[in-house]
Amino acid sequence: MQRYYILDNQIINNQIHIKGSDVHHIKNVMRMKKGDEITSFSDNGCYLCQIDEIKDEEVVVLISEKLADTELNIKVSIAQAAIKKERFELFLEKATELGAYEIIPTFMDRSVIKETVDQHKKIERFQKIVKEASEQSKRTYLPKVKEYTYLKDIDYSKYDKVFVAYEKL
Repeated sequence: MQRYYILDNQIINNQIHIKGSDVHHIKNVMRMKKGDEITSFSDNGCYLCQIDEIKDEEVVVLISEKLADTELNIKVSIAQAAIKKERFELFLEKATELGAYEIIPTFMDRSVIKETVDQHKKIERFQKIVKEASEQSKRTYLPKVKEYTYLKDIDYSKYDKVFVAYEKL
């Protein structure tokens, strides 16, 4: 069953109004019709839905039932070193599939990737990758990709435990 991430403001009464690239995916890629079932999830829950109406710019689905939350009981944040694009995107997929709550792209002293002006565009792309990985792995939560930061600038006081993977310890 196909799964789509939605924003909470897309839920109106007992309907979800799906917009954007997911409309193209439902209509043209999956070739779904009225009556087909999908799963939608947002930050406030996961829903079993039935397609009610397919328009050019919007798909309207009716919520059949709210599904149980299947997320981990712990929230794992990962500060990942800024590495080359392909490897970082693979990391995003795998971290999402394994249940990461938050991903923090981090500049290290010897990072190959350096700070640039277009980092905001990269974060948007990273969030899209995380969205797709969440849908595919049947997550009920969409991990957040934070803005790039430096390791020294992370506020460690907001974490219960901090683990460091370092080969020379």
